[in-house]
Amino acid sequence: MNLFKNNVLIFFYFLFPIQITFSQSQQINFSYLSSDNGLSQNQILCVYEDSQGLIWIATQDGLNLYDGFKFRVFRHEPGNQNSLPDYAVNTICETDTGIFWIGTREGMSRLNLRTGKYQHFIHSADSANSLVDNYVWKIFEDSEGNIWIGTRNGLSCFNTQTNSFTNYKYEKGKSNFPSNNFILDFAEDSDQNIWIGGRGGLDRYNLRTKNIYGYKLVPDRPESVSLNGIMSLFIKNEMLWIGSYSGL
Repeated sequence: MNLFKNNVLIFFYFLFPIQITFSQSQQINFSYLSSDNGLSQNQILCVYEDSQGLIWIATQDGLNLYDGFKFRVFRHEPGNQNSLPDYAVNTICETDTGIFWIGTREGMSRLNLRTGKYQHFIHSADSANSLVDNYVWKIFEDSEGNIWIGTRNGLSCFNTQTNSFTNYKYEKGKSNFPSNNFILDFAEDSDQNIWIGGRGGLDRYNLRTKNIYGYKLVPDRPESVSLNGIMSLFIKNEMLWIGSYSGL
C-alpha cells in the first residue's frame, strides 16, 4: 500500500501562503489533514512510513497511525503503564514488522503493534545499563540490529540481543566520545559507519572498530565539514547530505 504516488498529504500546524510551480505536464494533488479529520493534535514533530505503507504522525499530543482513510491514536494515559510515557512524541522507528520504537520527552518505548503491549526504557541515575537521558530526539536501527538513541544529553546504543545499553557522553579531554551531547540524527553508509549529527557537529562511529571520529569546521580547509549544528543526515549514492542550522 502506497499512500503517496501522485498525492501529497500535508499536515499543518500553521498555514502559510504557498506558491508552488511545476511543469504543465505534471499534476500533483494536495490533501490537507488536521484535527478536524481526526488527527490528535496539529503540531507535527515527525512523519514516518512503516513496512506496510502506513503513515505514523507524531505530535505534541499523541501518536497517530493513518491508513489513508482514518486515524488510530496512541496517547499517554496517566497511571496506565501500557500507554505512551508522555504526551509529546518526537520520533518513531520500526525494526521487525510490527515492532516500533517511540521516542518521547520522558523516555523510549517499544510497542508491539500486534499485541498492543509496551515496554518502557527510562534513565536511571542508579544504573549504568539504562537510557542515557529521557528526552529522546531520534531513534535509528543499524545494519547489525542495534538501536541508536539520540537525546539532548548524550547518545545510547541498545543491543537487542543482550538487552543492554552502551552510553556515550561528551567530556572535554576524553577521546572516543561524540563531540557533543545533543544528538539529532543518524545515517549509516555501506562501510558500516554510523554518522551522527548534533548541535556540536558531525561524528562517525565505525561498527567494526568501535571508534568514534569527530569532524569540525576548519575555516582554512574548504574540504572540511563546514556546517556545525546538524539537524538532518541522508545518504544516497555514497554521498552524505548534511542539513544544518546554516545550510546544506
